[in-house]
Amino acid sequence: MKAVYYAITIILVLIIAVVGTYFGYQSLSYKPNYSDYVKNGYTVSIYYYGFIIINGTKYIFDTNIKYVAQNNQTYIKAPIFRYHPPFYPFNFTVGSDQVIKGLSLGILNWTVGEKGIIYVPPSLGYPYNSSKIVYLNATENIPRYQEISINEFKNRTGQTPLTGMTARDNEFGWNDIVISVNSLNNSVLIMNDAQLNQIYYPYGTNVTYAYRVTYSNQTDIKLNIITQNNTVLPNGVYVSSIQNNRIALNYNFYLAGKPLYFYVELINIVTK
Repeated sequence: MKAVYYAITIILVLIIAVVGTYFGYQSLSYKPNYSDYVKNGYTVSIYYYGFIIINGTKYIFDTNIKYVAQNNQTYIKAPIFRYHPPFYPFNFTVGSDQVIKGLSLGILNWTVGEKGIIYVPPSLGYPYNSSKIVYLNATENIPRYQEISINEFKNRTGQTPLTGMTARDNEFGWNDIVISVNSLNNSVLIMNDAQLNQIYYPYGTNVTYAYRVTYSNQTDIKLNIITQNNTVLPNGVYVSSIQNNRIALNYNFYLAGKPLYFYVELINIVTK
């Protein structure tokens, strides 16, 4: 239950008061004839789904509504979407630190049965840091033999180096052959065992990110990176652009800097 709670909580974003109104709230239905309106300190229960819009298409990034989670044709999923049943209503206390402040502000004065969309512009959503973008050349050249530190070898393979061993390189997807280990200098001499015309998938074949070896001899290896925009890697880094033979790897959270939308249904006021 905690995992589901945190998964739901993380997508609730900041909406602040602008000129006396809550920016971005747009009701999708008339207010029911109901006398009790949501106030600070009330515990409410909601269904929701969050989405972004790319080139006119809506992509769902999170929801606690079962039919939205299961319907991938009507509700196309964003790359970061994770299916996380059971699909219970989400309860939180308005004005508390149980959720991001924006959800509390956005739902103030709602009545039970009300439905609406909350729009969050990039400036009021997840913070974006342009320094967290790393640019790579789509074509890379690396030496056949490399001297790296023992710690780097462990990070790349998950193993402790021993002379003569072969270990999968998780950074590139091919095997590394250990030529020698120098404990005094904290270094390892490896041979990158990359074969001509082979394609290597460092993150597995289910992730659209691979290396195609286009040249290989005893001293040099040339490779091309194969990927697509919006490809999300297992560590959360994603490809945010591919232009002029350059690939931008974005270390910001995937939703950072994007306009966000939340469809919300207030299904109950649990406690007052």
